[in-house]
Amino acid sequence: YSYRMASRRHAPELLLTSFDALLAREDSIRDETECILLLETIEALIKQGESSSLFHYFHVVGLPAWTQSLLHSIALDIDAKSPCVIMGFMQLISTVIDKIADESSTESESDRSRPPTALNAINIARNVTDIAASLHDDETEIVQHAYDILCSLRRIHDQHQPETCNNPQFHPHGLLVESCLQIIQSVNTLACDPKMLIVAFCSFPFEEDCSKEGASRFALEALQAILPGCVSNNIMALNSRQCVSILRRLSALSSFVNDDDSYCAIIENLIGCRRILVTKHGLSSEWLSCVKSFVNDYGRSSPNPKKHSSYADLLNTFATITERD
Repeated sequence: YSYRMASRRHAPELLLTSFDALLAREDSIRDETECILLLETIEALIKQGESSSLFHYFHVVGLPAWTQSLLHSIALDIDAKSPCVIMGFMQLISTVIDKIADESSTESESDRSRPPTALNAINIARNVTDIAASLHDDETEIVQHAYDILCSLRRIHDQHQPETCNNPQFHPHGLLVESCLQIIQSVNTLACDPKMLIVAFCSFPFEEDCSKEGASRFALEALQAILPGCVSNNIMALNSRQCVSILRRLSALSSFVNDDDSYCAIIENLIGCRRILVTKHGLSSEWLSCVKSFVNDYGRSSPNPKKHSSYADLLNTFATITERD
């Protein structure tokens, strides 16, 4: 069929307004079948319309802004929505974000200097993680869609921000670390790479009021993605840029850790990562800065004196080696 012919009859816009009307009804669960059919039709227009749908549906009609607005409303009132409709909508968002990521990959260098049109990546990532984390364990397809969305968002982020140094680590509407941890546990049972999910989380800021327990758990999960021996079952190792993203997130979380055991576990795991980060990726300054953050913050948290002294001595030794090299 012709997307242009459908657009002349305003079919793309009518599909969006029809779905809006059904979802706004008090008993929207009864309209589940019709909602799913509408979502499937919108997705078919995106996939089959090729360049015509990309320009008209995305840039004229404003499909990305529409999906973001509905995603936010679903995240605020998730219990009132049918799980099947949520899954269909998450699949649609995955298709939309993937299409934008593909468009970004073909843009010229000058075009990449500006963010994608009408795409608030932080809000999308926050709403997607909140939805995926709040669902039941048997709704694994929604978690799979969330994984795909977050990885596509990271792809767009990397294409438009080639350097990671200016990325904010915290934001008033950033990701909830507890939601991130719950999704990390969920993807272990799916055909997903947990390391890529951790990298995606590190591409977007966390909420400013980060919990201390959550910060400790995320730091340990992130370090498992770097530690030697974690690459198996055809899962790819992290590249240097991805390791830098994780190290900078860890440094930002160091002040949130508040118990002796967590500090010691994180510092010792960081030391265990030294060989792969310094020798393979050449990230001696980034690694040393991260270790320094944890050792210094550990010293301000009523530490075990002997352990802190030994860590401080090791830090000085590593600093000397780094200066010499």
